[in-house]
Amino acid sequence: MKKMFFASALLAFSSIATAGTGLNCSDENVLSELNQLEACYTQVDSELNGTFKQLQALHKDGKQKMAALKQMQLGWIKMRDAQCDFQSMNSAGGGGAAQTAMRCIVEMTIQRDKELQAL
Repeated sequence: MKKMFFASALLAFSSIATAGTGLNCSDENVLSELNQLEACYTQVDSELNGTFKQLQALHKDGKQKMAALKQMQLGWIKMRDAQCDFQSMNSAGGGGAAQTAMRCIVEMTIQRDKELQAL
């Protein structure tokens, strides 16, 4: 019952967050334009934060689970940032490095949101 409610709530939240920009942040064409990439970053970050808050609400009565959830997410953020920094080092330089890093963050954040929804 809880999982069904959680899944429904996630679906509703995702629709609201996507409707805000109307961007499909999984689309290669969207991710190739800098202004849309920045909008996607804001959108997917908001979606991930919503999913994380819903997970926290689901496990609010378990102190150990809450602590583990927080530690897990902080660890993921460090890993994501390190991986995207590394990937951007392989770019041609200039603005390309920043765009590569942001694209990496968007793609990894989309994937992370899916992972958290599956928990």
